[in-house]
Amino acid sequence: MTEFFPAIFLLLIAISVITDLREMIIPNWLNASVPLIFLPAALLAGFGWGLIGWHFLAFLAAFAACLALFYLNVFGGGDAKLIPGVVLWLGPTAVTPFLFAMALIGGLLGIVLIIARRTLPAGNIVIMQKSSGVPYAVAIAAGVVFAAPHAALLSPLLEQFRPFVPVD
Repeated sequence: MTEFFPAIFLLLIAISVITDLREMIIPNWLNASVPLIFLPAALLAGFGWGLIGWHFLAFLAAFAACLALFYLNVFGGGDAKLIPGVVLWLGPTAVTPFLFAMALIGGLLGIVLIIARRTLPAGNIVIMQKSSGVPYAVAIAAGVVFAAPHAALLSPLLEQFRPFVPVD
């Protein structure tokens, strides 16, 4: 049962990627769901209130940073709402690997889109329009995958998918 909420979290992240790629939108219901399912997941995983508090402190720091980046027109609203929820799930121990991977993949994705938008026909594809931004949910999801082994809520779920390695 402790894997139920982490699996839902990862499903929500996957949905955010799909909707961002298709429509350049991360729906508000999704952005609200990510932090709402954290507390039951943390309690089921046996987190104490102190550890939950550290996760919320990381959430508040990410929220403040994303709010500033939104007002500076660096992030779209959906990205600025999703990142703090993701940080809440990952916690302070996984923030650095998350930010590293998210920034790296986001930058690479931006470069690829600039080149593609200049060389390929856009047609009706939303992300190919020159006026479109970067579907940053892709970078956010990459950050989640990269940081998940460092996140106390996600690493037990990942253990189920580790291939069997015989021990000598």
